[in-house]
Order: sequence, then C-alpha cells, then structure tokens
Amino acid sequence: MNGDWDFYSCRVDDAPAWNFADRESRDRFVADVASLGFSVRSEWEGEGARPFGVQFQRRDVPALDRIDDLTLPLFDAARARGGECEGWECAVLGDRAP
Repeated sequence: MNGDWDFYSCRVDDAPAWNFADRESRDRFVADVASLGFSVRSEWEGEGARPFGVQFQRRDVPALDRIDDLTLPLFDAARARGGECEGWECAVLGDRAP
C-alpha cells in the first residue's frame, strides 16, 4: 500500500470464515447472522474438529469507532453455536470514502 491509503475507503466484503462441529450448529449460525444483514458467500464441509464452514459477506466501513459493533455480534453468535473464527478479510476499493 502507498502512504495515501485512506482507512475509510476499505470496505468489509468478506467476513471471516467460521467453522463448526456439525451442520446443525452452522445452519443456526447462518440464520443468526442473516438477521444482521450478512449473506452467505460459501459453505463447505472439510475435516477436523470443526469441519462445517461458512463465509459471509456484507459491505461496511471497518472504522475503528465501529469495528466492535460489526464484529462482536458475529463472535457472540459463533460462540453460542460452538463455532470459531478462521480470520478476517477486507479489500481497498477506492481512494476515498464516498
């Protein structure tokens, strides 16, 4: 990135990947976060202790004064369903906020 990067031009396109021990827990989590305005980007089944995964998307400005409002409901919903977070993604979409 260059020194002209503007934090407010970054939009959250993809929420973290979340992993669950069973399909039912993942499906309940999907319903929980859909009510927060997120839509499913992908679901998968893999291996390991939490093989049922899901990733969401929603556009937001990940501003420091709002990031807890954006992320904590996701973490709370995942914890209630026995899920865990794999990580977070965001992309710079332009030079300046609209």
